[in-house]
Amino acid sequence: RPGVLASISSILAKNSISIANVSQEERKEGKTVPVVILTHKAKEGNMRKAIAKINAMDYVTKKTVVIRIEE
Repeated sequence: RPGVLASISSILAKNSISIANVSQEERKEGKTVPVVILTHKAKEGNMRKAIAKINAMDYVTKKTVVIRIEE
């Protein structure tokens, strides 16, 4: 669905979260497509707010999985 990635990017930006890398597979007819986003350092509170907003979007079919990368 066009605009999904832009919508997610906007939510992240509004929560001061910068994207480092994005991976999205090609969409197959009738299938959902996972989107993997690696961000730069972000405050946990900002990330939680962004994830809550992303999960509330009608195009999200499964809860967002967050994997923290420690330095």
